[in-house]
Amino acid sequence: MSRPDADDLRTAAVIVPVLRDDDGELRVLLVVRVDDRGLHGGQLGLPGGRPEAGDADLLATALREAQEEIGLPPTMRSPVCSPRRSPT
Repeated sequence: MSRPDADDLRTAAVIVPVLRDDDGELRVLLVVRVDDRGLHGGQLGLPGGRPEAGDADLLATALREAQEEIGLPPTMRSPVCSPRRSPT
């Protein structure tokens, strides 16, 4: 698999929500993208998206998107690492 050209890259941020279920097992929460014939329509993915003007950084983008997409409340957020840039 080849790397995309720099012109094809977009800035975005995702979060990997790890939750504990009722039995105490750790689970990763995925979303199913709306199949609107867009770039990622119908695919499984992680909550996330493009930065908006009010986002302080990529972590803020990821946390905002997680609240919008899966309803992750601010009180449940405990980031264990910061986002790093990675071409995808």
